[in-house]
Amino acid sequence: MAKRVKYPSESEISKLLNESDSETEESSFSNTSNSESDCSDDTEIIDYLDDSANDLSASDWQTDIKELPSLEFSANSGIYINSSEPVETEMDFLNLFFMNEIIEIIVDETNKFSKLIFEKSKIEPSSSKSQEPKCIAEVTGNEMRVFMSLIILMSIIKKPTIKMYFFQIQYLALLF
Repeated sequence: MAKRVKYPSESEISKLLNESDSETEESSFSNTSNSESDCSDDTEIIDYLDDSANDLSASDWQTDIKELPSLEFSANSGIYINSSEPVETEMDFLNLFFMNEIIEIIVDETNKFSKLIFEKSKIEPSSSKSQEPKCIAEVTGNEMRVFMSLIILMSIIKKPTIKMYFFQIQYLALLF
């Protein structure tokens, strides 16, 4: 069974605070832990606090409280979009991050990789017939945008499994 720690009462705390700052005087409360490391840790903390208290001088503290100036904000808060084209839909906003050039590069590299895997599967047939690709369907820019949108949405809306993102049941489905 774990040993209980006796905490000082409010009167003992005030007595300690008011009576002495001496480190030689012992308090009337006791910690039932017999560990030497607890004692050395406490001593290190007390030494550190004493050293930091000595670094402070009376000029560091002031009794009068000065009124802080009120800061006036002149700019509009929120997102600022510097675009020549209007941003009205979610797809317009996505296109700010994934410009046509970037989407084209991703689509080209995806299609190259798909062809490479297809050619490799013809040379080195897999042990499972179900894993062999029958044909190649090239990815389009719009499909890649949908995929990127889904990835972003999946990072915002957390579901327990991947399958749950594609449920057709109305109360479980993602509304796009």
